[in-house]
Amino acid sequence: MARDGKRPLRVAERVREEVARRLSRETGDDGLSSVIVSRVDVPDDLSIARVYVRTLSVAAPSDKEQRALIERLTRWGKRVRSEIGRSMHLRAAPLLRFDYDRGQDNAIRIQELLAEVAAERVKKDDS
Repeated sequence: MARDGKRPLRVAERVREEVARRLSRETGDDGLSSVIVSRVDVPDDLSIARVYVRTLSVAAPSDKEQRALIERLTRWGKRVRSEIGRSMHLRAAPLLRFDYDRGQDNAIRIQELLAEVAAERVKKDDS
């Protein structure tokens, strides 16, 4: 049987929607309600859903805070995995693996570095 290459993308999008909806409404945990699901990656076998998350806070959380958040999400994910699978009508629900999405933090850091370089150039030109 030929594999539909788009199915993992569709499942990933549905997992993203389900996890985001449940985080915003059903967690009962104020710390998790401020979590944003930035993207989800699912392999062809649909066995694992790698869920990339961020927080709403402007400042990036420390590594310790990120680890604590991922641990809380992992515990929460174990509880809701089967519910998500049922709502998506999947025979086997993918295992939810959470990772902190550092992409935005990295982009902000690059902008800060570029601003520093530009400021140094202006300072050097003024001298």
